[in-house]
Amino acid sequence: FAIGAAIATVAGWILRFLMASHRKQSFEAGFKSLPSMHLTKILLPGALSGTLWSIGNIGQIMSVTFLGETIGMSIVQSQMIISGILGIVWFDEIQGRKKIIGWVLSAVVTFIGIICLSGEHKS
Repeated sequence: FAIGAAIATVAGWILRFLMASHRKQSFEAGFKSLPSMHLTKILLPGALSGTLWSIGNIGQIMSVTFLGETIGMSIVQSQMIISGILGIVWFDEIQGRKKIIGWVLSAVVTFIGIICLSGEHKS
């Protein structure tokens, strides 16, 4: 996934550079018209989010390895509930009483599924 995203990003920047150079009739003017990447601003948050993502993936692998598929993957899938709660409470991604109630009902169904799957574990 990351390699494809990197290739698409580079291809997009090259295409944008070529279009701007063609419009301005100069490679230098085309380069100067490109927006700044703001690397000093995005380096720390990007590196931190990538590190946290990797730690989460390692945790997922470890949970499935030590707890088994039924319990480990059930715990991992509960991340949808946590991210949904954060999306509603912190980021206001879902607004409106009806939509939030629909999300809560979906979360309850997900939680019931997690409990049912974890009950299938045999010691």
